[in-house]
Amino acid sequence: MSEAQNVVGSPGAMVAPDRRRAKVPPSVIDEGLLPPPQIVDIEGRRALRPLLSYEAWAWYQAFLYWIPGRVGWLIRRAAYRPFFQRAGKGWHVGEYASIQRVSKFQIGHRCAVGRYCVINAIGGVILGDYSGLGPFTQLITATHNFRKVKDTDLPYGAQPRVLEMAPIVIESNVWVGANCVVLPGVRIGANSIVAAGSVVFKDVPPYSMVGGSPARLIWKSSKEEYESREGAFVLRSLVEHLQKKREGASEG
Repeated sequence: MSEAQNVVGSPGAMVAPDRRRAKVPPSVIDEGLLPPPQIVDIEGRRALRPLLSYEAWAWYQAFLYWIPGRVGWLIRRAAYRPFFQRAGKGWHVGEYASIQRVSKFQIGHRCAVGRYCVINAIGGVILGDYSGLGPFTQLITATHNFRKVKDTDLPYGAQPRVLEMAPIVIESNVWVGANCVVLPGVRIGANSIVAAGSVVFKDVPPYSMVGGSPARLIWKSSKEEYESREGAFVLRSLVEHLQKKREGASEG
């Protein structure tokens, strides 16, 4: 038995350090920098400076996003960091992931953006600390609203492309599975899971799991249960949900 173990529990005992509870750096995320929801008409989208910025970034990104492996992670982290609105430590962006309007994108500590993800940050995107996006996931902060076009007699392709934009906020410790779509204005609460293949069009509460198209609540927990059971409830709750689904299908 080590000296540290001998003295645990005695007055003034020296407790061995717990590596799992390493010091967490302060977050760099700032929601105050997010742009408000807005509508942009065709004239606003033709401004020269944003167009030149978009074109320059597209070419810059094209030279870097194909580099494979961890070498690619390190190169992209160094090359992208100066252009992000906020950037934490230890994050990585996988191969062929496309991030548009990087000046409105914030990424926290230890985040992961999977291969072939598309992040359209024109309306503002936050990826909170220790959160991740599975491969082929899309974060879309802008959508065309043809219902607000005045001249509706025009053919679909000839109508003015009015954009409605709203920020997406993914809070800390969130996992968004592969091939998901998150639509404008959505907030995904901390410690939540979005099942693979989901389409998320409304807010997701903290400590919950959603799935489906459109995404629906599968289960919801509390902070106390999450912390006391060290995440074991996640698997158990999912198994219970699947069992109930099978029972309902057999009864039907």
